[in-house]
Amino acid sequence: MKHRLSDPELDPDRIAAAHRISRRYLYKLLAEHGYTFSGWIREHRLARCRRDLADPALAHLPVAKTGSR
Repeated sequence: MKHRLSDPELDPDRIAAAHRISRRYLYKLLAEHGYTFSGWIREHRLARCRRDLADPALAHLPVAKTGSR
């Protein structure tokens, strides 16, 4: 899922199919770690934004560009 974070069409069905598991099992795996699907995506996308905003090599990019990626 981390490799597809920037994909706007990332959804539970695609992730489950890619790993040959049911959507229900995907939800169960995430719940065991205290996440919902959307919560996991949001947390990891925000973490990536924080990382990029703190990276001096990306300082030339506008904040909106970082957020949209």
